[in-house]
Amino acid sequence: MVDDLKGSIKKLAIEPSLEYGTYEKFRDDFEIGAVDFVNKQRAIKTSQEIFKIEEATEIAQQAFRQIKIIEKHEYGERENMVAFELDKYMRENGASEPSFETILTSGANSSLPHAVPTQNKIGNPILIDWGAKYLGYCSDNTRTLVYSEKQHEIFDIVAEAHNKAIHAIRPGMKCCEVDKVARDIISEYGYGDKFIHSTGHSLGLDIHEPPSFSPKDETIIEKGMVMTVEPGIYLEGEFGVRLEDTVAIDNKARILGKLPLVIE
Repeated sequence: MVDDLKGSIKKLAIEPSLEYGTYEKFRDDFEIGAVDFVNKQRAIKTSQEIFKIEEATEIAQQAFRQIKIIEKHEYGERENMVAFELDKYMRENGASEPSFETILTSGANSSLPHAVPTQNKIGNPILIDWGAKYLGYCSDNTRTLVYSEKQHEIFDIVAEAHNKAIHAIRPGMKCCEVDKVARDIISEYGYGDKFIHSTGHSLGLDIHEPPSFSPKDETIIEKGMVMTVEPGIYLEGEFGVRLEDTVAIDNKARILGKLPLVIE
């Protein structure tokens, strides 16, 4: 392939996410530069791409309903086994695979944004971050089930940040402005330093794609973008709450799927 390109191409642009091994195959024969051109094109989804992401979301949410997480908690089942069951149902419902390693964690471990399922019995609160891949496209949701008065208090703050950030999204805004909506709400309640990641990210063929709803991302929001909105509060050693939905952006943001924030 490299030999076929020699002589006809002088400069070669690559995606910044290209694997290093592939880069090595080309670097001795071409002047290579990493550019964001392809990523910028991928940020705007076609109607067919949005359909696939929406289908992936429906598959994942149906699988979540099937695991009956409240009953699993009552029966004292283990985190890793319920995560395994969730992955199984996603495949049975039409997913080729999970779109990332399923997070199902509980108790103090829920204060770790990227905790992994353990062999422990499910405690409380319960935080589940999961997604399905359908025809190559990813979905992403997070729900947290809360029990104590303090957990409910934190849940309500995160839900307010989640809802108001989604309501604020409009084409022409900067991504950082959406992050600020969510971050300001959480900060007003005194938990600004407990919101330790960005408010959301694009997704599609990959689970994390640019742009992101983060403090420094000044990308202008456009119609056709598909982004997650996932504010969270993490009280180290106690518990964490994160709520996440994926939205498709037209004149405003439309939540994909029909799973409520409060799981009963």
